[in-house]
Amino acid sequence: MFKKILDSKEKYFSKRLNDFLSSRTEYNKNISESVSKIIKEIRESGDKAVIKNTNKFDNRNLINSDQFLISTSQIRESRLNVDEEIIKAMEFAFNRILNFHNAALAKDDNDQFEGKISRISRPLEKVLIYTPGGKASYPSSVLMTSGPAKAAGVKELILTSPMQNEKINDLTLAAASVAGIDRVYSVGGVQALAAFSFGT
Repeated sequence: MFKKILDSKEKYFSKRLNDFLSSRTEYNKNISESVSKIIKEIRESGDKAVIKNTNKFDNRNLINSDQFLISTSQIRESRLNVDEEIIKAMEFAFNRILNFHNAALAKDDNDQFEGKISRISRPLEKVLIYTPGGKASYPSSVLMTSGPAKAAGVKELILTSPMQNEKINDLTLAAASVAGIDRVYSVGGVQALAAFSFGT
């Protein structure tokens, strides 16, 4: 889809290269303008714009913002839908991630210095974790981002991930359960990041 072969020995190589680079710049400009438009809409209209863009991009029929929150029963059901061996593998991986980051926080590298050097970790109160959805599933992203936050002492972990065609990925929700995520929302893309950034 994005493959382009250019031969530097061709007579019109420079022109073809410049044309290619210009088309890429134009493509990025179009994306940037679309993103800016969505952010502006959400800044001005709040949840109304979040709902509109989510319905448009994720093929949903949301009426109000309460519908973004995934219930604990739905998370529990998704976890039951995932093979127990996969759950065990995720639990094993998450414990390894936690152990690594706990050890990294506790590590003291002062030996090479004559004076005393200290470090204080002050965790954020809340952290939002964004996990892509759609055609692919990324439960590892949930584990690898929540592990450092848990080790640091973050009090509240919130996950958001797109729910396309009214279906959220079972593996994502199972990973959220394993990682002890406090709340899960079904909103993705630019509209998710803008909504949580502006606090809609």
